[in-house]
Amino acid sequence: MSTSSTIVLSVDPGASSGLALFKDGKLRYADNIKSDYPTEIGPKVSAMRRALGFIDVSTLPGTTMTFVSETQFLKGKGGARFQSVAQIIRNAACWETVARFQGWKVATSLWPATWQKHWRLKGKTEDRKRLSMSAVNMMYPRPRPIVGRLTDNVSDAILIGLYYMSSTVDPPQRVIDLSATYGVKC
Repeated sequence: MSTSSTIVLSVDPGASSGLALFKDGKLRYADNIKSDYPTEIGPKVSAMRRALGFIDVSTLPGTTMTFVSETQFLKGKGGARFQSVAQIIRNAACWETVARFQGWKVATSLWPATWQKHWRLKGKTEDRKRLSMSAVNMMYPRPRPIVGRLTDNVSDAILIGLYYMSSTVDPPQRVIDLSATYGVKC
C-alpha cells in the first residue's frame, strides 16, 4: 500500500537554470542545468527524469507533483536589457511546458521580489547571490543532495521551492537573516 506524497520541483530559469526537487518538504535533489539554447527541451526533460530518480517512485501513485518557477518582467528605465529578460522568459515558458506535458501541476510563477523578500535577500545582485548561497549552505551543510558545486542558480531554486512550500502549507515560521554577517543592509 502506498501513501500519497507531495513532490515540488522548483526552477530558477536562465541560460543556466537551477533545479531543486523536494519530497514531503525535504530537499532530495538539486542541480545546475545548462543548455546551449534557452528553449532546448531535451536537457529539461532529462533533468526532470534524473531528479525523479532520486526519490522512491513507488510512492508516486496518488502523489501531488507541483512545478514552480520564478517569472521575470521588464522594468522601466534602468531595468534589465530586453534580450536578457526575453531569454529568461522563453526559458521559463519552456520549463513550464515540459512540466505540463509530464503531468506536473504548474503553480503560479513567483516574482523574484516575493520570494527574495521572504528570505531577506536585499541589495545589489552580487549581494543577493552571495546571501542566497550562504542561506542554503547554512540549511544544508555537507553532505547534501546537491549535484556538483552550489551555484546561485541552484540556491535560488532551493529557496524558491522552500518559499512556495511554506507559503502554501503554513505561514513561514523562521526567516534566516544573513545581512549582519555580510554587512548588507536589509
